Amino acid sequence: MDGSILNNNNIIQKNSNLNEIFQSKKAIICHLLREFYRLGWCTGSGGGISIRESDESIWMAPSGVHKEFVQEEDLFNCDINGDIKQIPHNQKLKISECTPLFLQAYKLRSAGAVIHSHSLNALLISRLFETEFLCKDLEMIKGLIGHKNSEWCRVPIIENTEFECDLTDSLKNAIIAYPRSHAVIVRNHGVYIWGPTWEKAKIHAECYEYLFKAIVKMHKLGLPYEKTIISDSLVRAWILNEEMISNSQENEYMENLKTDNHFKNPQWVSSEELNEIGVLQWKLDGKEQNETLEKICKDRNYKNRDQCRIGKHMENYEELIKKFATEHLHEDEEIRYVLDGSGYFDVRNKEDKWIRIQVTKGLMIIIPKGLYHRFVPDVCNYIHVMRLFQDDPKWTPINRY
Repeated sequence: MDGSILNNNNIIQKNSNLNEIFQSKKAIICHLLREFYRLGWCTGSGGGISIRESDESIWMAPSGVHKEFVQEEDLFNCDINGDIKQIPHNQKLKISECTPLFLQAYKLRSAGAVIHSHSLNALLISRLFETEFLCKDLEMIKGLIGHKNSEWCRVPIIENTEFECDLTDSLKNAIIAYPRSHAVIVRNHGVYIWGPTWEKAKIHAECYEYLFKAIVKMHKLGLPYEKTIISDSLVRAWILNEEMISNSQENEYMENLKTDNHFKNPQWVSSEELNEIGVLQWKLDGKEQNETLEKICKDRNYKNRDQCRIGKHMENYEELIKKFATEHLHEDEEIRYVLDGSGYFDVRNKEDKWIRIQVTKGLMIIIPKGLYHRFVPDVCNYIHVMRLFQDDPKWTPINRY
């Protein structure tokens, strides 16, 4: 009986300590860093975690320190733009090198917390797969928000760089390109994982770790698993699942149209198939001055150009995107080069089905004259493009209906 009372008292004391920890975001970060160190995710001074209280208050761990010993007074506080609001007492400490990458998840996914793990299993996965990690029919998939265990779990893989901050653009593009993913794997490095709260981010990190470990184990045992590259290396395009949109209420239509709307098993379209219907594309660097861009302009006689930014900063944004999302064609080519942001061009194929083409920074696309199409923003609601044309532009759309 005495032992039982002692155990119950220990449990009560432990729960009391946890309740105290969970009252402070700073205390949570320190607690999780020690847990992640124990799991091998934050060893050798690598890895980290960040938690957002608001756009004006984001707590960041310091860089290049033993994460298992980090105390609350060692943390930095910044806003969503990266401006530091509070520094530690120890002025030798530096804010996490991951800060610009964490901020991308906050801005693009409205994350409440972001975790950077140096998981060995994530590293091994990056050696087994090429451009994206895939798995299906594993129970822990349904621990990820918006996923079922019978559906594909897909995580983009980007290439590593010498310095963490140099990953920012490629991580941003990967987040945009994979709207259902809560993670981005960095080859030979680790993984960035986020969630709407720190609790959900922790659950996501544990679920992804389980899935990574399961596939690594399957590989060791010689068990079959899917690892085919299912999207084109030049452009991401797929057959649109129109039923997902057609069943929408009128007030939900545009928001539903902005999501990727894949079939349960994505039906990918290659760049060669797009070429067959006259849709041409090039992958450039997203800079205004580009040798390949100038060569294309010279070869195709594009003498004029301008730039256009479309986003929620515009007073007539909602009205404008409804106009762009109406199916139409032009009597001239439509040429767009994406300088920043993202969105979708939907074009009709020979069977009159919609093909959705994801356009992100660096993609140059030509929609031929006479092809029915539409432009749809994605959930980021921002795109900055260069428009090119041979003579004076003819913007008049000819609507299908």
